[in-house]
Amino acid sequence: MGLLLTQDEAINILRRNGVSISPDFFKRGVDQGVFPFGKIIHGENQDKPIIPAKKMAEWLKEIGGDINANSNELIWSEQE
Repeated sequence: MGLLLTQDEAINILRRNGVSISPDFFKRGVDQGVFPFGKIIHGENQDKPIIPAKKMAEWLKEIGGDINANSNELIWSEQE
């Protein structure tokens, strides 16, 4: 994993953590600050999300997820 994640990489990580999400919803969530680990660069013909891997990993850890999760294992920790 590099310093920056692609949109597809970030979406796949969220899906492995049990989040059902589309690319459009992901972009809107990042743009509106729902997913606080990235920014959107608005272009003339295309918007591009910039997703720092470290920030996404920190956010996932904060909410009980894991950036390295496999789809076959339990992801969310039980937090009280």
